[in-house]
Amino acid sequence: MPVKAAKISKSSPMPLYAQVKQAVISDIKAGKYRRGDVFPSLAELTEVYQVSMITTRRVLADLASEGYLSVSRGRRPVVASLTGNGIDFPAGLRNIGICFGPVGDTGKIEYASMPWTSNIFRGIQEELSENNFLTTMIPVKEKTPDAATRKLISGGSGFDGIIVMSAHLGEKLLDELVESGRPYVVVNRMDEENFRNCVTADFYAGSARVAEYLVEREFASYLYLTSNLGGNTPPLKLRGFQESLWRLGVGPERIHLRQTGALTKEAGKAAMSEFLKSPLGELPLAVYGEGDLLVIGAMEACRESRIAVPEQVSAVGSTGLKEAETSEPPLTVVASPMREIGHAAAAMLLRMLETDKTTASGIKLKMNFIKRKSVKD
Repeated sequence: MPVKAAKISKSSPMPLYAQVKQAVISDIKAGKYRRGDVFPSLAELTEVYQVSMITTRRVLADLASEGYLSVSRGRRPVVASLTGNGIDFPAGLRNIGICFGPVGDTGKIEYASMPWTSNIFRGIQEELSENNFLTTMIPVKEKTPDAATRKLISGGSGFDGIIVMSAHLGEKLLDELVESGRPYVVVNRMDEENFRNCVTADFYAGSARVAEYLVEREFASYLYLTSNLGGNTPPLKLRGFQESLWRLGVGPERIHLRQTGALTKEAGKAAMSEFLKSPLGELPLAVYGEGDLLVIGAMEACRESRIAVPEQVSAVGSTGLKEAETSEPPLTVVASPMREIGHAAAAMLLRMLETDKTTASGIKLKMNFIKRKSVKD
């Protein structure tokens, strides 16, 4: 059956393979193919959409894995299902846009560079797959979304709803999300005056709990490590930690702040090394950080300076990554319920779609305090 290509934009922030895939699925759902129809070949799709064979091969592989196509060696693909998963569900299958970043040139969610986003996305996938929704990824290369991304979000571009996977992007794209007129959810956005369309961990209360735990163990000074990368999560963690220390009688001269510029072990190690050279950090010292990796790096700096953890420096992280379980020593954390946040964000969006609403009350989830070996008894 001949195929007529939808318009593919090479300047769009949506990857080419995702545009082609979305166009083909739209054709299948619109009834341009019937079950059992022979599907266009790899060469035909490549010529029609004017993309590389690598791109169309990936599209065909995705369509086969999702149940739209039946592929056998030496034969042309055959349409197996009009809705995916090998089963024909009722018409009206919906498409959810997942906006995430910044990703640079990778265009992907990679655990190594975005472990928190990866965990949240897993929860979103699990919730949406149970309800037979399609997803289209919207990667944002830089910290500030470009004009093409803003247009994509505000215009809807075939999305029934959108999930934005960071508070920073949510703040930057809020006007476009509202303009789209579609349901949306922003992960980890915390606006106390307008707490809606968001799912977040209670970063303030979690950080206050850390401060209480550390003060019980009587440290001479306290250090907070922050990336200063933007969004409202870092300030909430800092405020919860700092204000709780003040309430418990710790004077400001005993509380120190260091900005790292990144959320990596290397950044945490560098910041801690510099701090240890200064006269400010009287021992015993308690270190709390915006992310687990920063604090793991800080512990490495202590070891290299022959400072014992946890006897001289105790450390607590605030993410709950798997790396915290295997660090040396294993890192005490106040863990963000990342996968649960993903589930709750997707469920909130589904409820809005079911009730034909575009707003919903925000949800705040409790952080989980996990004691390990990085804090002195």
